[in-house]
Amino acid sequence: MKATLKNSNFASRFFQFWLVFLFCFAGGAILGTVLTGGNFDNVFSLKMRILIQSSASFLVPSFILAYLWCGKPFQFFGFRKKSNWKAYFFVFLLMLAAIPFINLLADLNARIPFPESLSGIEMYLKALEVRVAMQTERILTVHTIVGLLFNIFLIAIIPALGEELFFRGTLQRIFADARGAVFAIWISALIFSAFHFQFYGFIPRMLLGAFFGYLFVWSRNIWLPIVAHFANNFFIVLYFYFSKNNIISTDFETIGAGETWWLGVVCGVVFVFGFFLLKQKILFSKK
Repeated sequence: MKATLKNSNFASRFFQFWLVFLFCFAGGAILGTVLTGGNFDNVFSLKMRILIQSSASFLVPSFILAYLWCGKPFQFFGFRKKSNWKAYFFVFLLMLAAIPFINLLADLNARIPFPESLSGIEMYLKALEVRVAMQTERILTVHTIVGLLFNIFLIAIIPALGEELFFRGTLQRIFADARGAVFAIWISALIFSAFHFQFYGFIPRMLLGAFFGYLFVWSRNIWLPIVAHFANNFFIVLYFYFSKNNIISTDFETIGAGETWWLGVVCGVVFVFGFFLLKQKILFSKK
C-alpha cells in the first residue's frame, strides 16, 4: 500500500491531501474542545485551542503525507538542505523592510469597492474582519516576558512551521509535479490566503505566500520560507507587546498607508529589488 501511495498520480495525491487534512482538522477541533471544555471566553483556553488546532491542521497532516509519499519526511521537505547564513539574515531583514509595503497593499485591498447588489456580503466581511481583529488583540495583549515568549511560539513559530510545510512543502509540491513550479506557487499562494478567511488582507497575504513559494523553489530549502513566515508574524507579535505596554505609540498597521503611502511605495521598490536579488540565487550558496 505504501509503495502504491509513493507512486500515486496528481488526482490521487490531491485527494489524499484533503482527506488527511479534513481528518486531522476534525480531530484537532474535537481534541481542542475536549481539553479546554469549550470555554473560549478564557484567553488561555482560546490559546490552547489555537495551538492544538494549528498543529493538528497543518503540522500533523504534512508529516503524515510526507511519510506516506516518501518515507523520510525530513528529506521530503528539504530540512537537511543548507543555505548560506546570509540568506536567512537577508530574508529576515527583507520582511522587516516589507512591512510598510504590506500595509499599503492591505489598505488598497480594503478600498476595493463592492457593487450595491453585494452590499450584504460586504457588511458580513467587514463584521468578520472586526471580530478577527478583536480576537487577535485578545490573544496578543500580554504584559509579561513569559506571555510574549508564548505568543511568539503560538503565533510565529507554530504557524511558520505548520503552514509552510502544509502549503509550500506539500500542497505546492503536488501542483508542481503536475503543472510546473510557477503555477504551483501561485495556486498554493491563493489557497493559502483564502484559508485565512480575511478578504481585506487577501491580496498582501497571497503575495506573501507567492514570495514564500519562490523562496522554496529557488533554494530547495524549506527553512527559508519558514524564516520569512516567522519574521512576518514575529514583528506583529512584537509590535503588540510594545504597543500594549506603552513602549511605543506608533500605529504599526498605518506605516506605509494613508499619509505615509510614499513609504509603502519606497519599501515596495526595496522589496522587489530584494526579490530579484534572491532570484539570482547568489545568497543560497553554502559557502
